Amino acid sequence: LLGPLPGISETGETTAETQRFIDSLKKSSSFQKVSFWNWNLAPMEAAQGPEYLSKDFLFMPEIWGSGVVEKKWVREAGATNFLDGNGKRSPAQMADIFLGMNEPDIQGSCMGNMFGTCVRPCTPQAVQQHDCPVADSGVGLPPAHPNSQGMCDCWSKSVATGVGFWPVSGCDAQQPLPDLWAQEPKCIRRVMHNWRKTAQIAWKKGYKYLSTPLLAVYVSYAEKFIQEACQCTGDSGDTCACTDASCGCPVYVGLHFYAFDCQPRATKAYESFEERVRE
Repeated sequence: LLGPLPGISETGETTAETQRFIDSLKKSSSFQKVSFWNWNLAPMEAAQGPEYLSKDFLFMPEIWGSGVVEKKWVREAGATNFLDGNGKRSPAQMADIFLGMNEPDIQGSCMGNMFGTCVRPCTPQAVQQHDCPVADSGVGLPPAHPNSQGMCDCWSKSVATGVGFWPVSGCDAQQPLPDLWAQEPKCIRRVMHNWRKTAQIAWKKGYKYLSTPLLAVYVSYAEKFIQEACQCTGDSGDTCACTDASCGCPVYVGLHFYAFDCQPRATKAYESFEERVRE
């Protein structure tokens, strides 16, 4: 699940109706818990309200960006009664899987009133020239426009859909992640170095498993990421020096599936999902 849930109090108490819903979902999990995720390392205050969870939830943390995760914000795997993003105790349980960065396989867009039109962050030159319109993720705002190069300020009042929108320190390209495997070797090394450092931090906190980056469209991105992260060689890439989370090898592929409205067959959402799984 994702987002604030009705019928759960700050202390994790649930209404009868919400508990019936939770009990139904629990049956789908071998953990007998409901999985929850929010692009972050712990439940937090979302735009729609606080993310309160009960003891029946398993929270799956994610490092959203391509940098090294802040060790102090990574909760212990398997922990209960941990501090959430608001400094409140959550009765939920931390999972033992740590999820990878968010949608590096696409350029993405800035959210809010420039969604779909602002597709690049402003360069330092654009900022200096006062040619950097500010995107705003507020509700109900009229559409606004980026500069002539599709750039905007996506950090002051908004956020990007994924990490592929942003530059990476140590890489020459402004948006290196969507086409990472074609970048200069030092760029690839930087991204994978950051990932391995994050993996070491997660491993020491008790996380047993890692996922690939959470992909938006191109599932094939995961194959190359696994080869690099697991240090696989050979003609078929099946000889790998790293095979577990301690050195950064993911054992799960993460992808996003979006189905709008309640007619996934009419919109061909199911067909799209099937194609991506087969990729």
